Amino acid sequence: MKKNLDKHKVSIIILTYNNLEYTKKCLESIRKYTTEVDYELIVVDNSSNDGTKDWLKQNSDIKCIFNEVNLGFPIGCNQGILASTGDSILLLNNDVIVTPNWLSNLMIALWSSDEIGAVGAVTNSCSYYQTIEVDYKDYDELIEFSTKHNISDPSKWEQRIKLIGFCMLIKKEVVNYIGLLDERFTPGNYEDDDYSYRIMNKGYKLMLCKDTFIHHYGSTSFKRDSVSTNNIMLTNHNKFMEKWGFDPGSMTLIRYEVMSRIRCLKNKEINILDVGCGCGATCLKLRDVYPKAKLFGIEKNTAAAKIASNFMKVKIGDAEAIEFDYEESLFDYIILSEILQHLKKPIEFLKHIKKYLKPHGSLILIIPNAMYIDKIKHLINGDWLYDNQSFGEGSLWICTFTDIYKILVDHHYFNVRGEGILGYLSQEDYQLLDRLVDICGQHMRLQYISNRYILVADNSDYDIETELKFILRRIENDIDIENGIEKLLKFVLSENISIEDIDHSIEKNIMLKDKLRKILNVISLEEKNE
Repeated sequence: MKKNLDKHKVSIIILTYNNLEYTKKCLESIRKYTTEVDYELIVVDNSSNDGTKDWLKQNSDIKCIFNEVNLGFPIGCNQGILASTGDSILLLNNDVIVTPNWLSNLMIALWSSDEIGAVGAVTNSCSYYQTIEVDYKDYDELIEFSTKHNISDPSKWEQRIKLIGFCMLIKKEVVNYIGLLDERFTPGNYEDDDYSYRIMNKGYKLMLCKDTFIHHYGSTSFKRDSVSTNNIMLTNHNKFMEKWGFDPGSMTLIRYEVMSRIRCLKNKEINILDVGCGCGATCLKLRDVYPKAKLFGIEKNTAAAKIASNFMKVKIGDAEAIEFDYEESLFDYIILSEILQHLKKPIEFLKHIKKYLKPHGSLILIIPNAMYIDKIKHLINGDWLYDNQSFGEGSLWICTFTDIYKILVDHHYFNVRGEGILGYLSQEDYQLLDRLVDICGQHMRLQYISNRYILVADNSDYDIETELKFILRRIENDIDIENGIEKLLKFVLSENISIEDIDHSIEKNIMLKDKLRKILNVISLEEKNE
């Protein structure tokens, strides 16, 4: 693919407003590490007063646009786009240091498919799950780290529902098709969310290139005045809500706590229903982990559902009112992430959806905790019932862990297990917590500090972990070894048990660990041959 990069030209568009030293480092790194790609540099200066303009004028390889006043990020980017001559547009913050192979990697991904509209890089400092762990301490270590990291690898490209605009490479044809950045978001924030969704809704994919790392200092233009920055973010958040009709935070969460409860082989075909899927971010991430997963969703917000519909089958409407025309026993997992509290008849809904789970399927749900210390504080203050923020706007139903556990068991869900998700506690909350624990006992502490619970409940009482332990102990004692190995292999190939699960059970339950691990190695080889 690299040999085809000479067919393309990238217009690198950088906005500046003071912070000259960052700009110098950024441009120096571009000149040093941008090879194998034809590019032009376009810098739009938003009326800097620290010598940036004079310095830019000394650089003959830069196409400069000087604004007499600070026009903000969206307008400045649009000026750069209109002045561009490349077939690829790169919106790049001036507070980054680019690295070896950065742009060639991004270009390989961008032009690998007609379906891809834009790509982005990973970094050390960024929002929306685009950061990775780094261990470098200085510039030399940064370059050493990124040189090892930046090896083009299509298996590390991940489809996303949005890309952060600090480094966003877009096909010019896509820009021409969907239009320029929306200038209502001036001076900046949420214009990249908006642009991402516009790209997706025209049928293009957004790809995060996890094979491409650049360093990002982070928000140098906004962080100096935190009060002003917060006001801008709030204003633009409201503008986004007015335009799209959904909250860009809650509707785009990737719920890793849900993902960790899904246990199956990565190449297994599974069916997942996410009730209240939002824009589908969790399901899209699940498909990255389980490529053969078939994704289904229910979402009442039309705009969010439209975004999710780009990569999964989504029914638009109220979960309680919509027609469930799915086959019975279809789903391996049904996800209810903070949905039950918004339903008029949550218990009836739990009964209703059970028949759509496979016999060995599982329900995964997240619910707010009525006993969270902040909720108790509201109750003591007498404003609990009328405070929508206490449980989320539109909450109709609240419960404790004991409540939901009993409800699930009473309605024939099995192997119910759960744990608390800890919330933020202020110093005042800790003082109240200590008093409550003194009265009610230390055993209640976890219930007070958990703002939500995540639970998993199975559709049947079949306990595969108990069965696994039974088989391993029979093999350990030389009882029906051949049949036991066949069952273990079947578990690995067709059930929600992995090699790692078996190894964990051996460590926990077996005395002759070496004996069983030799057999496990054979099973692992058999799995790879299948």
